[in-house]
Amino acid sequence: MEQTFMAAPGVKLYECNPDLNTGCNKSACKYNTNAIERECHGTTKKEFALKIGQTAETKNYTPPV
Repeated sequence: MEQTFMAAPGVKLYECNPDLNTGCNKSACKYNTNAIERECHGTTKKEFALKIGQTAETKNYTPPV
């Protein structure tokens, strides 16, 4: 089972696993130490979701800006 949260009324997102989410550039990723904003942690795609009990690793997912 995947971790989810309500982003807005009626909008359910999955907690993102940035290691799996290859379609994302991670420019605003909460787990990317090189991101400027570091606010995003959700995805609409179930296949990129964290499983229950799993946590994402905070690291350099992109080169420094």
